[in-house]
Amino acid sequence: MKDTFTMQIRYWINELKREDINGYITGSCLLDDNFDEWTEKPDIDVFVPTDRELIKLVSMLQYKHGFKLGALDTELSRMQEEKKMEWVMQGKRNKNGFTSTSLSTIKLNKGDVIINISNKYGQRCLAAVLCDFDMSIIMRGWDIKAGCGLDLRKQWTENERVAVPNPMRVVNDDMIQVAYFVRQFDRVIKYWNRGYDTRAVAKHDLQLIDNVLKKGNIWSSAASQEFYDKFANEFIETRERIAQWLKEKED
Repeated sequence: MKDTFTMQIRYWINELKREDINGYITGSCLLDDNFDEWTEKPDIDVFVPTDRELIKLVSMLQYKHGFKLGALDTELSRMQEEKKMEWVMQGKRNKNGFTSTSLSTIKLNKGDVIINISNKYGQRCLAAVLCDFDMSIIMRGWDIKAGCGLDLRKQWTENERVAVPNPMRVVNDDMIQVAYFVRQFDRVIKYWNRGYDTRAVAKHDLQLIDNVLKKGNIWSSAASQEFYDKFANEFIETRERIAQWLKEKED
């Protein structure tokens, strides 16, 4: 009998746990759900504290376990991940599109399974990784080197299927930070479709947008006003989308 996708994910999680890796398995791949019922299948997310560990893990997955670079088994996807590996090898930050970011992520695939290996600079322990997640339902991880897990999902709600915004992640009313946060609204929809109640996170996004719009532009230059207007228009459109989604789910 062919292994199900859920069986494959859990097989590779167990294989990673057996390796000599200084890193942390996190996110939706550790949930107890039947992933074969999900429309959008989860990847295996592994965070590492240094570029050296990232390079070591990528090499191990390639040459020991037969994984290929790329989120897909295509030439273009392989080339994209090779370029990101080149940046890591040169000690540079990854780039997201054309924007520099402190997060380096390399994707590898084998069959239907995708493993994301990330180094977010400054995160030197599992707790630091989990504290940067957006919502409570995925705040679970496994420290491979220490051989132990950390589960923060029930810190703020007894029901693991009800998501709340991560109280340990500081999000102020800075326009750019809020823009980055609310652009992840698709994750709210994704986890709702996976059977989780994410309405509290959507309400949090609305409050963030309202705070920015109420505060307005605090700088006096024409350039800053133009910059604010651009984001404000985006916020208004996003707010309408979130509010409509909430209305549909609460009716």
